[in-house]
Amino acid sequence: MRDGNTAQQRVNNANLYVKVFNELLAQGIPVYMTGDFNNRYSLGGGNGPLGGLRENLTYCILTNNGKVWDAWDAAQARSGPCPSTSAGPANNAVDHIFVGKDSKSTVSNFSVSPMGFQNNGSDSHDTIFVDITIAAEST
Repeated sequence: MRDGNTAQQRVNNANLYVKVFNELLAQGIPVYMTGDFNNRYSLGGGNGPLGGLRENLTYCILTNNGKVWDAWDAAQARSGPCPSTSAGPANNAVDHIFVGKDSKSTVSNFSVSPMGFQNNGSDSHDTIFVDITIAAEST
């Protein structure tokens, strides 16, 4: 567990992401964010949350306001703030796909390409995939 600047920076970044998500969603703009957030779905792992508190996980901060889903949760129709404690089939739970909850996007088919030379080519991460269907606007 790290309690230093890096943990605080992850919290600060997550709060900034929430602000940006809220601004864009308020304008009706679909929002998607992917990447390595250096935080898992639970307290395990090397990059622990600030103070060792689950609510300080990037995943929990981003999903707390009910306007953003993690793709693993969305594909499983799990709702609420940080409802999962694992990334399902993904061994690397620091990579996330976050999706703004709006009526335009439907998430399905969360899947994983395992790490390794014979698979996705990565030496350290599984690659996560999800299908996102964006509804066309009526004219």
